[in-house]
Amino acid sequence: MHMAAVVALLGSLAPAAALLIRAAQMSPLALGVNLDMLTLCAVLLVLMVRAFVAARRAGQAA
Repeated sequence: MHMAAVVALLGSLAPAAALLIRAAQMSPLALGVNLDMLTLCAVLLVLMVRAFVAARRAGQAA
């Protein structure tokens, strides 16, 4: 699961960097794909971090 979190992090950093560098030069399709990938990977990353925190809290409570 940690590797999936790393992939989600890289998957959200790559389109974010592309959008910061050249968003004005992108076609509408490329812009949409980058925004969608950023959104999906960021949501996946947030869900994984929440799962890690919940697992840690459950482990400390036991």
